[in-house]
Amino acid sequence: MKTTIKSILTITFITLAYFTNAQVNYTYDDNGNRVSRNTVVLKSQPNGTTKITEQKDYLALESNYIEELGSQTITIYPNPTGGAFAVGITNLQGIVEKSMALYSITGKEIFKQQDFNELTEINISTQKSGTYILKILLDNKQTTWKIVKR
Repeated sequence: MKTTIKSILTITFITLAYFTNAQVNYTYDDNGNRVSRNTVVLKSQPNGTTKITEQKDYLALESNYIEELGSQTITIYPNPTGGAFAVGITNLQGIVEKSMALYSITGKEIFKQQDFNELTEINISTQKSGTYILKILLDNKQTTWKIVKR
């Protein structure tokens, strides 16, 4: 009986692995938190070619904070953080002026970056626990975030 069940499960898993056309990759921050999921799906077309569809999802964690700034969506997670957090910004194509800066509550600049991609990880593990201010500028639009380090 056990051999039959093992055989059926093995055949099922091999069949699923053979017919599955999706590949999933995950991105992790310095603390080991999963921050994004990238799914690549291969679809067969009627003409015999293969179409690749890619989907990137920022995980909907409870500590995510999301804001719309024009056509961009800004996601910050985790907040509060134990030392590192990620800033995800969608639709950066065509943005000419962009900058990101993190300040202590006293106004001291901790981090500054002018050229960044859709996902930027900021490590503040060497900083003291407390509140920090993150300013993001995209063309003529600016947003300010409160980041809490535990």
